[in-house]
Amino acid sequence: MSRNIIAILRGVCPYEAAEITGVLLRCVVIKIEVTVNSPEPFEIIAAIVQEFGDHAIVGAGTVLTVSDVRRTRDVVGKVVVSSNCDPQVILATKSVGRFGELEKRHN
Repeated sequence: MSRNIIAILRGVCPYEAAEITGVLLRCVVIKIEVTVNSPEPFEIIAAIVQEFGDHAIVGAGTVLTVSDVRRTRDVVGKVVVSSNCDPQVILATKSVGRFGELEKRHN
């Protein structure tokens, strides 16, 4: 069982991310979004995926560019949340293809 909640980590430092993620997982919150306007967001996503990837769905939020989509993919992020409706970002996200599949598998 997991809660249908997405935890948003905004402004979190990389050294805090593992501890916060551990607490979230103990509370059965498995969906975690790291906003790209946080310090070192892709390093944080990569670290969370490496330590908790089998137990959490982790990705990027406030994604505004195609580059952010690609960087999320490169660090094995599973979710992209965009706060605008840029057709290029949407197409880039869809072209990666695996985001929706992994979301369904974890529900």
